[in-house]
Amino acid sequence: MYRFSDHSYKILLLGETGAGKTSLLTRYVDKVFLEQAEFNSPDHDDVKIKRLDCSGLLVDLELWDLPAKSIDPKVLAHLNGVMFCYNISDKESFSRLSYWLEQVDKYSSDMVCKVLVGTHSDLARSVDSDTAKELSERLNIPSVDTSAKTGSNVRAAFMTIVKELLTHEYPWGKFNDMRVRVDGEGRSQEEDSSSESCVQFKDWSEIDGKKCSEIIVGNKTDMDDARVVEFDSAQHNEFDDIVIFSFSDGLFKVLLTGNAGVGKSSLLMRYATDIYQDEYVPTIGLDFKVKLVTLKGKRVKLQLWDTGGQEQFRTITNSYYRGCNAILLVYDVTDQESFIRLKDWIREVDAYCNDDVIKILVGNKSDRSDARVVDLDTAKAFAAEQGVDVMEVSAKTGDNVENLFTEMTSKLLDFLGDSPGHKTLRLHDREQQRHRQGGCCSVL
Repeated sequence: MYRFSDHSYKILLLGETGAGKTSLLTRYVDKVFLEQAEFNSPDHDDVKIKRLDCSGLLVDLELWDLPAKSIDPKVLAHLNGVMFCYNISDKESFSRLSYWLEQVDKYSSDMVCKVLVGTHSDLARSVDSDTAKELSERLNIPSVDTSAKTGSNVRAAFMTIVKELLTHEYPWGKFNDMRVRVDGEGRSQEEDSSSESCVQFKDWSEIDGKKCSEIIVGNKTDMDDARVVEFDSAQHNEFDDIVIFSFSDGLFKVLLTGNAGVGKSSLLMRYATDIYQDEYVPTIGLDFKVKLVTLKGKRVKLQLWDTGGQEQFRTITNSYYRGCNAILLVYDVTDQESFIRLKDWIREVDAYCNDDVIKILVGNKSDRSDARVVDLDTAKAFAAEQGVDVMEVSAKTGDNVENLFTEMTSKLLDFLGDSPGHKTLRLHDREQQRHRQGGCCSVL
């Protein structure tokens, strides 16, 4: 059974292009190291979710890695924590921290937690440790030097900001006395300075309802001609508490867009958590959820983005069309204006997305037949004119919601095609997608 978190924190890795934010995040969450050339700097963007068990408290971390040029005041206004990243071998990235600190102080809450993170500690240092320490002490924020390449202190950096966040939540609790030990080999341990209690931070994972601490990962599944270990053999291991997981997963980025108030957030929440929230709460900029789906023999991850429909958030949301695999254009069947505006939303999608992005019109609030002003035949005629599909749903009752996302996922898998071997999808920017395969996804 799914367990809801006790706390959820939105943390932004902030710094100049080349500061190593993406490598740091990927090393922490995915436990792999990516060279700079392996991702799309300076336009790379990502959000990763990490769940921790903090001495019985379940904490979800929403870790944001955005291009420096995409940082908007409205993004900064809704953060819980910021990790200010600089490259210790690059004085310019350190000097630019003053700008980022000023932006956070100007637009973020006074309660936002901050940590100073030096990256590339495996390289020759251009920013001496005393200079970094002086800045850390002046700002009264912790500082950690890391290396994504070697893994040194990566976990310690993230545990440091989690410790700061929990200390804010429980100012007189056990987290206040916790210390994060930092060393040069990448091992980080969380210790309580008192002998009476110990604070433990554990990665929390659950696969098919089974909580597990270890996963056996079979790599190089693309090399079928050289395979010597069959997957069935690997599954019959002697350790009952170890879970075998085959990395045949795909990753699809899906964006929900449309007028404010049409029910995008309710639709996403109904699908991701099977919960309906009756009260209307406008989405501020962007929201994000992840859903794992098994379909057609494949296990795929849906990265689901909910956009604010208000005009003032358009500068944020426009940048998130890039790299999308599917767009759900949502309208309210009881609101004629939201249906009329679909033409504008489609033009926006066509301007920012690949030509082959999957588009589906979604008529929400189908349960309100007494207030309906947009009938299904009208919607079908418009969809045929635009060359897209249409489906009506009700986020309130849940009617057709599962079918909508299943149909969308099926279309994405059909587009990918049935290629032999286990495949992993990775999102790339528009130019690289077209260069590599002329589609919306790349198969690695």
